[in-house]
Amino acid sequence: STYHIYECKTIINDCNFTDNKYAKCNHIERLKPDCLLICEDEDDMRLKIAKLVNDGVIEFGEKIDIIVPSGNFGNALGGYYAKKAGLPVEKLLVASNINNILTDLINRGEYDMASRELIKTDSPAMDILKSSNVERVLFDKFGGERTKELMDSLNESGKYTLIADELASIQEDFVATYATDKECEVYIAKYAKQGYLFDPHTATCLKAYEECATEELKTVVYSTAEWTKFSTTVAKALGAIDIENDT
Repeated sequence: STYHIYECKTIINDCNFTDNKYAKCNHIERLKPDCLLICEDEDDMRLKIAKLVNDGVIEFGEKIDIIVPSGNFGNALGGYYAKKAGLPVEKLLVASNINNILTDLINRGEYDMASRELIKTDSPAMDILKSSNVERVLFDKFGGERTKELMDSLNESGKYTLIADELASIQEDFVATYATDKECEVYIAKYAKQGYLFDPHTATCLKAYEECATEELKTVVYSTAEWTKFSTTVAKALGAIDIENDT
């Protein structure tokens, strides 16, 4: 099927869903394998989002999936708030690296720091085990008392477990998977052949797109890092040898 992927460089926040039809929503960009629209600022972004709606790429009120590369859950939280504010989102897909504690939480209801150690990866912004922004979603869904119970358990034992109803509530909004460094290299190389380079954090989102996206919906990807900051990893994915490590 034709990819319709949209790239967002920063958290979706400060949204007004009555202006310009679809959204006044910060820094959304469009990405297809053969087309990239870069937004220079908020005004430019609003014009391009309006154009996507006017061109019929996105219909007014049409539901979409959003994919977020996440370690500390901040951008995922922003997407969650945007959905609550009215953005027509079906699911928020949380993409992690091998430090996939968020995958375990969303898929199984288990947040367990005690049984794992942090692994250094090529996507270091997601090398996180204690995701502080998860607490805010728990508070919004389950209230202060239950959130305190879960956080006390995390602080005391390094883990907590959601009950079945709580997990079902999380899964109403979130889906999750993860990608290894090797898988990310494959996605970087694949899309480079189509003329687009992205960083290893964004690469995890392409795994989520193929594995978890709702087939009939268009998909938005938060691209949260500039690929040149990870040029060594990108170069390696493209087949370069004898390159020095990033510093």
